[in-house]
Amino acid sequence: MLSKNVDLNNTVILVTGAAGFVGANLVMSLLSEAEGTQIIGIDSVNDYYDVALKDYRLQQIDEMCKDSKNTWIFKKGN
Repeated sequence: MLSKNVDLNNTVILVTGAAGFVGANLVMSLLSEAEGTQIIGIDSVNDYYDVALKDYRLQQIDEMCKDSKNTWIFKKGN
């Protein structure tokens, strides 16, 4: 079990690289564990590796957000 020393409930959190492996997993973890949190994700979604995989992760996050008490906003950067 993870011990928590920071309360992330009812906060605004910015996640850069939100479509990547680490960023997407962080967002999904925040969606499942925090409440009342606004999560803002930013990613360039470039073609350094498979864009379809990044799109799939973002779809997973969108689906997960439907059942969450949190707000998810994604902005595609340049």
